Amino acid sequence: MSWIEVDYDDAKWLWVPQQWEGLPWPGPAQWAEAVAEAWWTLADVEPGGDEEEVARLRDALLEYADRAGTVFPGQDLYLYVPDPRQAPLPLAVWGLATAGDRNDRLRELVRSMDDEAVEPPIVELFRHPHLGNGLRAMRYFTDPDDGTLGSSLNYAFRSEPHGVDVLVRAISGDVGRLAAAAQDMDGLALAVRVRRDEDR
Repeated sequence: MSWIEVDYDDAKWLWVPQQWEGLPWPGPAQWAEAVAEAWWTLADVEPGGDEEEVARLRDALLEYADRAGTVFPGQDLYLYVPDPRQAPLPLAVWGLATAGDRNDRLRELVRSMDDEAVEPPIVELFRHPHLGNGLRAMRYFTDPDDGTLGSSLNYAFRSEPHGVDVLVRAISGDVGRLAAAAQDMDGLALAVRVRRDEDR
């Protein structure tokens, strides 16, 4: 059996647990509290976080941790938090069994032909040191509930030896912020590897 490993930069990213057995925190509330305090303690920003700022980050982390299993089922969720004063940006990573023609499948996964996009997504070849050539697409869309503009940055790869198609997706209602963070999003996508159980 195969599994996905992400060697992420823990100065900018947080991994959100969805199972708590064996972890130092009994549940999402304790995790959010501990991580928010630690993140502000380690943050290289001035002034340091006061109680209100720590609480704001804690509440944001808790919301993602509470909803991760429902909103991101079967996916590994990471939060981009290079500055604790800003709201986290979510990015999900997951693997799917390979299906169909490789090129068609990767274009489908990055939603290159999405009719709901406000303009054709910008699709580019994305070279990965471990997964080979994949696709990267920036997609702009309108929220069906309130009509606001949002964006998603999508990556897709096929690992033939493992029989896995890998999808990496970041999504945000803050179009400018996601665009500004694209280089770090690329960095996390490049840190993804597919492993076998015997590699553990």
